[in-house]
Amino acid sequence: MIYRLRLRGFLAGCAFAISTWAGPDGHSAPDSDDRARKNVASQMAIEEIQSRLEAARKLAESGQYEEALNAFEAVRELLRRSPNPKATASLEAECVRGSQETREKLRKAEADLKLRREQQADEVLAEARKKAGEARRLEAQRLLERAYQAYDAGSLGECARLCNQVLSMQPGDAPAASLKLLALRDEFQGRLERAAASGERAREDLQISILEAQTPPPPGQVMTYPSAEEWKRLSARRLRYRQARPQKPPEPWELEIEKTLQKPLSFEFQDTPLQDVVDFLQNATGVNMVLDRSAVRDADRPISLRVQGMKAKSALEWVVKLVGLEYALQNEAIFISSRARLKKAMPEMRVYDFEDFISSRPDFRNRKQEVAEDWIEFLKKAVDAGGEAETEQEEEPKASRVVR
Repeated sequence: MIYRLRLRGFLAGCAFAISTWAGPDGHSAPDSDDRARKNVASQMAIEEIQSRLEAARKLAESGQYEEALNAFEAVRELLRRSPNPKATASLEAECVRGSQETREKLRKAEADLKLRREQQADEVLAEARKKAGEARRLEAQRLLERAYQAYDAGSLGECARLCNQVLSMQPGDAPAASLKLLALRDEFQGRLERAAASGERAREDLQISILEAQTPPPPGQVMTYPSAEEWKRLSARRLRYRQARPQKPPEPWELEIEKTLQKPLSFEFQDTPLQDVVDFLQNATGVNMVLDRSAVRDADRPISLRVQGMKAKSALEWVVKLVGLEYALQNEAIFISSRARLKKAMPEMRVYDFEDFISSRPDFRNRKQEVAEDWIEFLKKAVDAGGEAETEQEEEPKASRVVR
């Protein structure tokens, strides 16, 4: 198009030059020629500027703002070199206006691009945070399962440590907080029991030492003790009694309940009353469950526990542990109560062999029956202080057994 315009201007200039080449007197007219050439050059320059200005506008309309600004700058350079500034004044104004509009569009486009990039960055960051949160949740769940296993294994310190890790990742995790409290409580209770047992043993040892020191041997006799072979025989005898504890065979309904409790369960309790939890387990397993209200003062005590695919028996054990209770199979149902009330309701038979206590007495061989009866009477009185007792004696009164 530019070459066509230039050719058209060139031909017009030639025609004008031919018509004005000779004057009236037949001589050339140099001034007229100069003006004609200037007019042709000016017209060609204007047409060139208009053409480039139109191309710059099209670049701006197509969104090529950088190229459009360069094109407007090239037009302004042509305007500065124009031989007729007055004729191109309007074109210069259009060029300045187009350049300003293009710059404004460029700034807006850059701002939109920046906003889109920030939005994309926010979306990527949100997705990364979501994935990190899910990873923390899965890790916390894995640690909580390990904490449950540590508690079952009796590793209370490890259980509390794992619960602390879970709470550091998820401060509002109620099951972890409950399990940690339970582990710390059991650990403290265990320490108290061990300290009490240690103190009790020390007191018993001291009392026995005092009694032995205060008890003189019979006149003319010296206290005798069993030989090494006799001690081995007595140890084997005690082991035989412990291994031969009679075990009552389970009833058919007990086997059925044990089989039903192997069913896997998944649930999540958040501050749920204890009675509602027991009702849920009863409905989920179909096994009758009785909550001893005499042992549980507050049946609305809240429970927080989450399990996934856990056996119903293990889930029930966790529930009763969280409230400091135990359970036993009784009368075709699961009876939930305190340990003391369960022991009272279901007595246990134990066999004690104390031949080594009395065989060292010098008069044992001559007074076997009398010595055995004395010990039976003594142990019955001691046992009766905590509950009922029954005794039985072997035909040959080497020793006696107390059954509780």
